[in-house]
Amino acid sequence: MRIVLITCLVHVALLCDGLFAQERFSPCADSVDPLIGLLAQRAREADPELGYGYASFASGAALAAGWTSETGLHLPLRQKLLWTGNLFHLADSAYLAYQPRSLVDAEAAMLDAVAKDGHCLILTTDPVLVHAVDSSFGEPWFFVAFCSGTGVDTTIWDRADFRTHWWWWTDEPGANSIWFEPEVATPKLGRSAIVSAMRNLVLSARPDSSAGIWYGLSAVNMCRSSSGVPGDAQTLARMAALRGAAAGFLARQADLWAPSDREPIKLAAYYLRKDAEMWRTIAVAATDWSSFDVGQREDWLAALADWETRAAVALDEIIVAQAQVE
Repeated sequence: MRIVLITCLVHVALLCDGLFAQERFSPCADSVDPLIGLLAQRAREADPELGYGYASFASGAALAAGWTSETGLHLPLRQKLLWTGNLFHLADSAYLAYQPRSLVDAEAAMLDAVAKDGHCLILTTDPVLVHAVDSSFGEPWFFVAFCSGTGVDTTIWDRADFRTHWWWWTDEPGANSIWFEPEVATPKLGRSAIVSAMRNLVLSARPDSSAGIWYGLSAVNMCRSSSGVPGDAQTLARMAALRGAAAGFLARQADLWAPSDREPIKLAAYYLRKDAEMWRTIAVAATDWSSFDVGQREDWLAALADWETRAAVALDEIIVAQAQVE
């Protein structure tokens, strides 16, 4: 069994490396997370040095976690709705998503965005790019592209389609926001920006629960206390990939600190990397969870909770130390 597990782990590691490579192609075909793939592509357009690791780290996605008894561990919608704003805010601190008052107001805002920037972003279960409009027949028809893990699905929406597929499609705060490009396209990466991104990660990890869904460290601990499968293997591999990408990005930012102050940054990156490795192990094991003995499963889940907690605490300690300096 150990040989099989090691072989599967190597396969998952290679898979995750391949997932990052996909950002060179269509970000809408990203199979880690379509929204992070799209945000990574936007980041690279602003600065070629940025990309997947930056988007995973700055958005807070790299410590995002939810758990329900039905799905197990997953990337929860409530946290996903924050990722775009978290990332754009680092580029433009004055940035705010547009919150339309009505569907007619939303329609006017999208018309203006397409005319000005050529597109805008809205979120359903997958991100949707609104990239063209035809008003020649009166009521506008919008050309939209769905971004999912299987590619791009381009179609045309009228007002009824927006009402059905997007307008108040969920009760989560911010679900009906319209995301325009921030005025400042390129984020200025310095210590303060990295620490701001760390806050997004720590907030993602903050224990919380609502209506049968547990978030952050509560999600990991709920999974640990349950006796079921930890989650869908592909979803768990995606969560591992986000953490691994963020770890690599943070490690590269250590030079922003003086040599005497770099150890906490390197330690946080190390914890994130070990956390990613544990997610990968559990992703592989989840494909045949019942074949492993109970003690082994408990050890894996305990290690997952430990590394996830260590990463969040290490990041929080950096935030507190930076605030004291300022």
